[in-house]
Amino acid sequence: MRRQIQLFSVTGLAPNAPWFATGGDFEASYLGTCGADQDLVLQSAPYAFRFGAERLLNVVYESRESLLNATFLYEHQQKAARTLVSIPYESLADVAWEVTPDEAAPCFVFSMGRCGSTLLSKLLGGMGLPSLSEPDVFTQYSMALPKAGAVPGFDHIHSVFGYVVSSLLSAAGSATGAIKFRAQTNSMADQLMTALPKARGLMLVREFDAWASSLYRTFSFVPETIADTLACAHQAVHACSQVGRPLELVRYEDLCERPLERLQELGQKLGVAVDEANESRIRQILSEDSQADTPLGREAKRGVDVPEGFLSEVRQQWAVRKAHLEGQGVVFQF
Repeated sequence: MRRQIQLFSVTGLAPNAPWFATGGDFEASYLGTCGADQDLVLQSAPYAFRFGAERLLNVVYESRESLLNATFLYEHQQKAARTLVSIPYESLADVAWEVTPDEAAPCFVFSMGRCGSTLLSKLLGGMGLPSLSEPDVFTQYSMALPKAGAVPGFDHIHSVFGYVVSSLLSAAGSATGAIKFRAQTNSMADQLMTALPKARGLMLVREFDAWASSLYRTFSFVPETIADTLACAHQAVHACSQVGRPLELVRYEDLCERPLERLQELGQKLGVAVDEANESRIRQILSEDSQADTPLGREAKRGVDVPEGFLSEVRQQWAVRKAHLEGQGVVFQF
């Protein structure tokens, strides 16, 4: 028997919610059920999985512009959520999304973190390519991967990836829109690229010392965590190449040193262009701190010094992981 789509009214945020989106982040009251063709369903965007229930939890949004303008989509959804839509996996195919899985041709933006991915997301939007920055639904899946065998609902979840992306692209208003992920999603980059045959994938990278220093100043990461993050990015690039869906490398330094030229190169492949109509907007974006309205902005971390010897420790930890990856046959591309 096909289960019904359920609606909930948000009464608040649940206490002690983790740093990534989950299906239990909201306190809510049950409103009832609705059909797959209802406006509340069509005007909702994915927020998280409910693994055990095998449902996708969407948040109803007021305007498409609010989603596209959000520096971090998941944070915007948390703050703006009033109504939740819980869709059983088997009902996703019944929802008349503007974009179907067969039509979906997104630009997936993966990154090492702290390397300009938020900036690139905004630049793509400035070029006329609708871009969603950090929907968190796949971060939640990536965080659960190490214990997948103990998580109910993982047996069927791969079959719904296309519908989740379709829902995101429908919210963005474009079958070719960009979706910029958090760095944790690198662990499933090959799964996403395989699930969406028309997808293009980018991997944002940055010079080692500047990148590691930024991770320390922003998140207080220890050397082991920074080295693990770099290893996961290399594994993602290698894994996507192995399944015939290579990621194009985009270097943060290129975006800074020759932004218009690099954006033109990307635009030719993505079907958008830097022209007179949007060049002024692009220059404005380049002149701003892309995360200024968040706790991760440059001013928020100004004056935080990297301890002496810290980068040497990071390099030592990375050397260990690099040797291990080489033993697994990983080919390093950056």
